Formats: sequence, C-alpha cells, structure tokens
Amino acid sequence: MPTGDRLDERTEWLFDFSSDSNLALFPTYSPLDSAILTLTLSPVNSLTTDTTGVPGLKSILIRDLPDIPAVGTTGKVSINLLDFGFTSTDIINSLDPVTNTISWSYQDDAVISFAELELTVEVESTSEPTSILGLLVTGTIAAKNARKLID
Repeated sequence: MPTGDRLDERTEWLFDFSSDSNLALFPTYSPLDSAILTLTLSPVNSLTTDTTGVPGLKSILIRDLPDIPAVGTTGKVSINLLDFGFTSTDIINSLDPVTNTISWSYQDDAVISFAELELTVEVESTSEPTSILGLLVTGTIAAKNARKLID
C-alpha cells in the first residue's frame, strides 16, 4: 500500500491512558457511559471507503459520521463510539492492561492531525462520572503533517 501521498494509507496510533490520574479509579468490569472519539481530519479524496477503529476488532465507516469536512478542508468530528456499533465491552477489552493503551487506526483518504478518546464511567462510590482521556501522541501523524507542509 503506498504511503505519503495522503491517499490509500493506513495510519495507526495508540491512545495512551497510562498517565491519567483517574486510571486507578476506572473499573474494567463496569460498562462505559460514553466513549467520545474526536478526530481532526483533512480529506483529500472521497471518504466512501474510509474506516477508523481498533485494528482487528471493530471499525466505523467514516461516511456514516456526521459533520465530515469537505474534500480539501480540515475539520473536527466528534462522536460517541457507543452510538456507532462499539460496545462498552469492545472498548474495555481493547485496553491493554500492561501498557494502558488502546490501539487505533484510520485507513484511506484523509490526513489525521489530531485524535482523542475520552472514556467515561459512573463510579459507584462517589456517584460522579470519572473519565480517562487518551491523547494521540505519535510520530506517524507528525510526519504526515510535516510531509503535507513540504508538499
């Protein structure tokens, strides 16, 4: 598969929850109240076959998401994964218990310049929501952005 042309590419990264102060409070046995995925993307072609999700587990067709930016523009998309076919169990089980990361990918015709995953669960002891937030930190995304600036 060609890379670096912003077409027909696969971008992979990790959502890293290891330094989140709420991680110890996050029970892996309780259902999630929400799983908000936010992407900033720049489509360079039709997004009819683009997908995003956990590699080898589950993905979402980008064309099914609301407010997708037009080709040639950059925009932010934010969705609750639980409304798009992911279950709480899918997401909790994809959290690596050793590294506290979730693998994620985007494939096809857009440059992803930012990604965030916020997981929220109701904590019974305080009855207040607790969330853990994974921020995208990857050289792959930065390298693609640098390539875009050079082009």
